[in-house]
Amino acid sequence: MRRKFALLLLLSMTLSASACSRQPSASPAERSIVCVDIHTGQVFAVDATESVPTVNPESGEKSLMPGLYCERCQTWHVAPSVEQLHRQHGVAYCAKTGGVLKLDGPRPDPAP
Repeated sequence: MRRKFALLLLLSMTLSASACSRQPSASPAERSIVCVDIHTGQVFAVDATESVPTVNPESGEKSLMPGLYCERCQTWHVAPSVEQLHRQHGVAYCAKTGGVLKLDGPRPDPAP
């Protein structure tokens, strides 16, 4: 009985602490992700809450997919599907250089 009480107390304290330490809401730049046009290769920063594929603000087509960056060729590439990532143990590689693709890279200006 004592062990259950201690576990409940610990759980409630953890939940209380996490509720009190909420971060202020993120700025639009922090909520954006980099997307790449599947037809042109153009790179855009779009709101992360958008559904995929996202509308290209220049063409009006739903052709923007999440991007990953290759530091070797300094290019954003369309991210592979979730199924492909699972087959590759969560790692994507650049087709040009063989380098590991990352989420971080130079960010374009946010789309209007």
